[in-house]
Amino acid sequence: MRAVLCALIMVAALAWCAPAFGAGWLPAEEVAPAGSSPATTEPPVVAMTPAGDVFAAWTASGGSFAYRVRRAFTGYAGDPHRFPGNDLPAVTVDADGRIWLATHLGGVVQVVRSSATDPDSFPGGQGGSFIAPGAVTDLDVAARHDEGAVVFVNAGQVKLGRWTPTGGAVAPNAPLYDGSMNAADHAKVSLDAAGNLVAAFTISSQTNLCRVAAVRIPAGGSPIPLQDIGSTGTADGGCSFFLNGKELNDNVDLALGPSGRVLASWYRNGPSHAGIDTAVAPPGGAFGAGTTVASDTDAHPLTSNPPSVAHGLLGASDAMLHTYIVRSPDDGFDHAAQLFRAGGGAPGFLREFDIGSNAQHLARNAAEQAVGGWQGSSLAGCHISGAVGTVAGGLEQEETIGGCGQSTGAETSDTRVAIDPVGDAAVVWTAAGAVQLAVYDATPPEVTDVSAPATATVGDPVALSAAGRDALSPMTVDWTFDEGAPASGGSVTHAFATAGPHRVVAHLRDEVGNTADVERTVTLAEASGGGPSASSNGSSSNTTTATNNTTTTTTTTTTTTLTPPRVPGPTMALLGARLRASRRGVIRLRLGCPAETSGGCSGTAGVQKGAAPRAFRAAAGATTTAKLKLTRSTRRRLSRRHRIRVTVAVTAHDGQGNEATSSGAYTVLRTRR
Repeated sequence: MRAVLCALIMVAALAWCAPAFGAGWLPAEEVAPAGSSPATTEPPVVAMTPAGDVFAAWTASGGSFAYRVRRAFTGYAGDPHRFPGNDLPAVTVDADGRIWLATHLGGVVQVVRSSATDPDSFPGGQGGSFIAPGAVTDLDVAARHDEGAVVFVNAGQVKLGRWTPTGGAVAPNAPLYDGSMNAADHAKVSLDAAGNLVAAFTISSQTNLCRVAAVRIPAGGSPIPLQDIGSTGTADGGCSFFLNGKELNDNVDLALGPSGRVLASWYRNGPSHAGIDTAVAPPGGAFGAGTTVASDTDAHPLTSNPPSVAHGLLGASDAMLHTYIVRSPDDGFDHAAQLFRAGGGAPGFLREFDIGSNAQHLARNAAEQAVGGWQGSSLAGCHISGAVGTVAGGLEQEETIGGCGQSTGAETSDTRVAIDPVGDAAVVWTAAGAVQLAVYDATPPEVTDVSAPATATVGDPVALSAAGRDALSPMTVDWTFDEGAPASGGSVTHAFATAGPHRVVAHLRDEVGNTADVERTVTLAEASGGGPSASSNGSSSNTTTATNNTTTTTTTTTTTTLTPPRVPGPTMALLGARLRASRRGVIRLRLGCPAETSGGCSGTAGVQKGAAPRAFRAAAGATTTAKLKLTRSTRRRLSRRHRIRVTVAVTAHDGQGNEATSSGAYTVLRTRR
C-alpha cells in the first residue's frame, strides 16, 4: 500500500511524521509519439491500479492497437506494445489490481487480463476469445476480483462473454438482445462485487425513436428479460449523434455506486425539450422510474445542437455528479458544466467550466473522489482541461493540463479518465497522432528512512539523512531547523550554537508540492571544558552542506577571536505549493514568521531569475503576503507552458538583526483568460 511510511529507524526521538498535501497536475507527457503508426482520433482508454500504475491503450492508424504502462516509482515499462488488426479497446481494473483489456480483431472479441502484480504481463492470454461474425460496433468490459465480463454489439445484437476462475471463458450461448426491435448500439456493462451484472444499450425503434434498454443478470442467476428504461427522443438516423464528423457514441452511461447500486444516464433529444435523464437500480434489481436532472428550459439551458452527452457518477445515499454541455446565458457560448448533489435528495448545484462542446468523462474511486477531463476552448484555441473533486461536492476549478493537435481540436480525440484508490488520477487523449497523458499527483512521497543522532555537541557538525520515493514524480529533500539556516539534499550536516533539545524537520517534497514532513529531536551538550564562550575568546562557525546523487560539498570549520557565537535569524515558513499569476504577472507569496522570533520578521522575498525581491514584514507567529511581479521573460515562458516551476528565495531578519535565508520550489499557474 502506498502511504507515508512513518515506521522509521528509531535512531532519534520521532516527534511526528505528517503529510502536507499540495496536490496538482504534472505536465502532460507523450505516451507514444505519432511516428509511423499514429494514433487515430478514436478516444484512447486508461486505467490505474491500486499500486499507482497507469495503463493506456489506443487505436493506431491501419486498425492496429497499442498499449503502454507507466509504472509507479520507475516510469514507463519499455516501448508501446503494438498488435496489428485490433481496434475498439476497452479497459478496466479489478479490486485485486488486474488489468482487463478487451479488443476486437476481425471476427473475434478478445479479452485478456494481467497478473495482479504486473499490469504489463498478460500470462497465457487469460480472459477468453469470443466469436463475433459480422461487424462489431461497440464493446465494454467490467471485472470483479477474478471474474470478468465483456458486452459487445455484433451485427445489431448485444452479446455477453464471461470468464471465471472455475469455468474459464464462457462464450455467448444466446444474445442478451437479439435485434428483433431494431439494431442496438452503445453498449455498457457493470459488474458489482457480489456478481450482479447489468448491461445497458440503445435501440433504434421502427418509428425512428431511440430507446434505452437494460438486461440484468443477478448473481448466480439467468438473464432477466429486457427492461425499457427510457427514451432518447427523436434523432435523425436513429441513436447516433455526430459532432465535428465524430460519432458521440456514449448516448447511455452506466456508473456503479456503493453497495452495487447502478446509475444509468442518457441524453434525451425532444420531441419538445431536451434533457439529461437518469434511473437507478438496486443490486440485482430493476431500474426505477427515470428522472430528469437537467433540461433545455433551465436557467443555464442544456444544449441540443450540438447534442449534449451525459456522464454520471453515483455515491453514497445516491449522491450524484453529472457532466454535460450548457449554453451560458452570460456569454452565449456552449460551456462544459457539472451538476452535483449530496445524497438524500439534497438540491443540486450547477457549475460552468470552459467554453466547449465536447463530452466530459468521469471516474470515481471507493472513497468517492472524482476526476473529469474534457476538451475546452479559449482565445488561444483548443486545450485539454482536467479537474478533481468528489461525487457529492462536485469537481473543483478546472486546470489546463495539455494541448490539442490543432488550435481547432480537429486532430484531437475526446479524453478518457481514471483514478486510483488514494486519489491519484490520469487523463489520456490523442493529439495530431500522438498519445498524451496528464497525471494528477495527490499523494506525498513515501518516507523510507530518516537518520539523526539522539545527541550531539554544540558547534560540531551533525550528520543527517533522509530517503524516500514518490510514485508519480521526482522528489527532493529539504531541511529546516529551529536554529540556523535551512539546507537541501538527501544527506546534510548542520551545527547548532546552543545547548539543549533542538528540532530537526526533513521535508520530502514531490514535483507538485505534496510533502511528507518528519521531525526529530537532537539534544545538544556543551563541549567538554565549557565549550566556546566569550571568556575563552573563541567561537565556532560552521557551514551547512548537502549531498545529493551527484554532488558532495564538505563542512568547513573556522576559528575567530573575540566574537560571540552568532545567533541565527528567523527561518520563514513558505506556505502553499502553487501560485496563481494574475494577468499582469503578479504572484502572491504567503510567508509565516516563527512564533519564537524576537521582534518579528522583516526582509525580502523574490523569485530566482524570475522576480525582483520585495520587502515584507510580519509579527512573530503571524503570516504575511509578498506581492512579486514576474519578469517579462518569465511571463512569456508561463504564457507558452500554462505552468512553470520556480524557486522562491527569502532573506529574513529578527528584531536584533539576526539573519536567515530560505528557499522553496513552487508551481506557478497562468490565469485563465
